[in-house]
Amino acid sequence: MRYFKTQLDVDGDVLAGAGLRSQRWAWWGNARTRATALSPEQGGGTLSKRDIAYVTNRGGVEHIDVLNLATGKVRTEVVLRGSAHVEGVGLLGTRLAWAQQSYGYGILARFVPRRPCVDFGPLGDAQLVETSLSAAGPAELVESPPPNARPTGPPCPAPPIRH
Repeated sequence: MRYFKTQLDVDGDVLAGAGLRSQRWAWWGNARTRATALSPEQGGGTLSKRDIAYVTNRGGVEHIDVLNLATGKVRTEVVLRGSAHVEGVGLLGTRLAWAQQSYGYGILARFVPRRPCVDFGPLGDAQLVETSLSAAGPAELVESPPPNARPTGPPCPAPPIRH
């Protein structure tokens, strides 16, 4: 059994979880409540002032959702469409921040004898984004270029493992 990322907020709420092989379990609670089970996505989120922000993937589209621990309600705060993926989420009070990175195919010519090959990886630099949690209104929509189609050509070989 491996425990991961136990968190405590200023109100005394605790987010804790454990994992065994591919299984993950998570709970939250405080001195006034019994421990409540969370989804694996929620357990991997970040806790601040009675809220947990976490990433979900619904229909191939990533969302940043926020669970209000006092009400049990979930609100989608951000929807990422296109090739961008969330790399990490932070929450402090009513401020939500995340790192996002776009991924896609590219043609590389770095291998000897300099034959071009097709690689999948980051497209440009990661971006850091911040917004306020919204109590009402639509989720913030983040548009990025759509994922590109795989060009023709052989795949790039895996880099050698050095010991």
